[in-house]
Amino acid sequence: EEPPFDAEAWKTLTDADNPDPKPTRSLASKLSIGVSTPFQKAHPQIAAFFEKVEFPIDPLNRALATMSEHHTAPREVAQAFLKEHPEVWKAWLTEDVAQKVEASLK
Repeated sequence: EEPPFDAEAWKTLTDADNPDPKPTRSLASKLSIGVSTPFQKAHPQIAAFFEKVEFPIDPLNRALATMSEHHTAPREVAQAFLKEHPEVWKAWLTEDVAQKVEASLK
């Protein structure tokens, strides 16, 4: 677990010449899914779905670390995320679609 964000510690991490970098959490950042205008016009429901997607940084970092450190397949990591964090992805979906996703994970 990373310590809370600390601006002074962040400066030590971004200074390549600093001999004693301090640990700190990264700043929160917004993940955006970009699509072209033709895609948005052709698939408005998918574009609307993409606008709802938000990933908390901790589960995202754990998923990326699992893929990198353990060479876990992205599909397997995605399924684990869906099973472990329904409170996140259910906010992106309608109730009926969320129920179908949940049923498929069993």
